[in-house]
Amino acid sequence: MDNRYSETVSSVCESKIREIFESASDDIINLALGEPDIPTPKYIREGVKNAIDKGFTHYTSNKGTDELREKISIWVANHGYYTDIKDVIVTSGASEALHLAAQTFISDGDDVLIPDPGFVSYKPLVKIAGGNPVPVITDKEYNFKLTAKHIEDFLTPDTSVIFLNSPSNPTGTLIDNKDIKKIVDISEDNNIIIISDEVYSEMIYNQNKISYVSPRKYSDNIVVVNAFSKCFAMTGWRLGFVISNNEDIREMLKVHQYIQACASSISQKAGEVALNNSQRGIDIIYDKLSKRREFMLQRLEDIDGLKYIEPEGAMYVFANISEFGSDIDIVRHMADEGVLAVPGRAFGPNPDNKDFIRLSFSASEEEIDSGLSILNKIIREECF
Repeated sequence: MDNRYSETVSSVCESKIREIFESASDDIINLALGEPDIPTPKYIREGVKNAIDKGFTHYTSNKGTDELREKISIWVANHGYYTDIKDVIVTSGASEALHLAAQTFISDGDDVLIPDPGFVSYKPLVKIAGGNPVPVITDKEYNFKLTAKHIEDFLTPDTSVIFLNSPSNPTGTLIDNKDIKKIVDISEDNNIIIISDEVYSEMIYNQNKISYVSPRKYSDNIVVVNAFSKCFAMTGWRLGFVISNNEDIREMLKVHQYIQACASSISQKAGEVALNNSQRGIDIIYDKLSKRREFMLQRLEDIDGLKYIEPEGAMYVFANISEFGSDIDIVRHMADEGVLAVPGRAFGPNPDNKDFIRLSFSASEEEIDSGLSILNKIIREECF
């Protein structure tokens, strides 16, 4: 059959990050994947065991349990806004939440602004929904920080959605609050939906943490996506959520009902237990990642000539390797030596992306030390 697969699916490329992850052997040093190398905190695991023993293993309501959605509404108040539990859908990770939002708000032919460099899922999700991904090219000279001016420069009459991600994957930069407010104003003036990916909102370092707010603080016309994966080291539990106004939630629920029915009951219980003492769980992960961040930055300073963007948040360092070779060549040499990293060009067509590689500091300090020693060795040997 000549046309076995749909044009939409055929037009979507496989994730380069997942491709790297799936090819990894057990003994390889993985500085490529955004997953904390930390077990889910014990108090969460113990609480879920009790729920399993009590038979909490059946479907929940489509939106998720009232108990979990109530705790989510309390949690997000720390980000500067209030939400009612009726305006929350619990999802199978942030991945499903992003998919729900894309399918609900993007129509065939719509232009959708995505940050560049930016998370690798945005472009495929836009294409699957029938939209036209429009990369918003940011500036290397300013650490690829997204501004309201960038959004204005790439707006078209057909723009329907803007993806925001702060802190950013892959750069770790934050969008300044004044620009957040301006972007929200732009969206309201032009009847554009903002999908705000906030999965790293609890991973903001130093004084930056004090000033962080969600775009939803400034408008209800914001779709917030978040998850338990990173901040509670619960990646495998596949638990996230989406927040918006009640009308938006009703439309997203149509998609959720048919592709998922509900998030895993056991995972929802894990989320509820996590949020019973949310700061405890977040602090466990944050403290370890903060130390690993500092360790990686110190080790990078030891590599002569290597520059990097100091991450304000998330769990990545975007390292500038342009003086030593292309991102692809360096990543291949690292893989040959048993270390995984991600080439910058995986994060969008911005021509400056190829000058960078993404390194994750979610690995152990021993792995970070060994991985960066190998990177230094490759650079010093002038393989390129």
